[in-house]
Amino acid sequence: MPVFISWNCVILSIFGVYGVYALWDKPWFSKAMHCWIGWPNHHVTMDMYWYYLIELGFYWSTMFMITVDHKRKDSTEMTIHHLITISLLLFSWCNNFIRFGALVLVVHDAADSLLAAAKMSKYCEKERLTECIYYVFMVVWVSTRLIIFPYVLLYSTDFEIFQVDEPMITLVRQCWQYKIFNVLLHMLLILHFFWTYIIMKAAYLQIKQGEIKDIRSDSEEGNSEGGEKIEDEINRNSDTNNGYISQNNVK
Repeated sequence: MPVFISWNCVILSIFGVYGVYALWDKPWFSKAMHCWIGWPNHHVTMDMYWYYLIELGFYWSTMFMITVDHKRKDSTEMTIHHLITISLLLFSWCNNFIRFGALVLVVHDAADSLLAAAKMSKYCEKERLTECIYYVFMVVWVSTRLIIFPYVLLYSTDFEIFQVDEPMITLVRQCWQYKIFNVLLHMLLILHFFWTYIIMKAAYLQIKQGEIKDIRSDSEEGNSEGGEKIEDEINRNSDTNNGYISQNNVK
């Protein structure tokens, strides 16, 4: 598991930096409406091509990892999240919504890379560093997932797209592809609220009790002995997922 976490840390950090680097000089990075202006005649640059394919491969790999990871209370939500993400990547690729899809990826990678760094510091038994990175992660998570994602990106798919007076974009707004794409994006937002609750509860327990306890680590099985064994194993490994870190006191 430490090897897998370290690999995740490196990959997600690269994704986060490269995403911003590739989009920095793009006009649609600062104004999402440009994702729709001139559609579908949007040339896919080589950097976007590789960014998309590598991200898609990464999400497929993590999707398979769920099947061998410990069974958690939010395993269903995790599976749904990965299926939605993969579907969005495929939908945006097939319909040339790559500009908008790239923005969604950058917004998500920002918090994921910080969480991966917090996991690595936990494995290195740097408790204070883990807490500092985790709280920075919380700020970035709320900023990207609950502010930028709904108020910038979803606002663009819900309202700005209707402000573009072009024949092709007017046509696509009436197609089922756009409607499904938009529904999947809103489903992501619902999952963001779910995991935000877990993140905030972790911070509350840390402040109140001096440790962050993994409220997701219980097995979904009814056997309490099996559940305790799973929880003990998770506590030893300090395993994490989606903004939650199980943290034990170090004597």
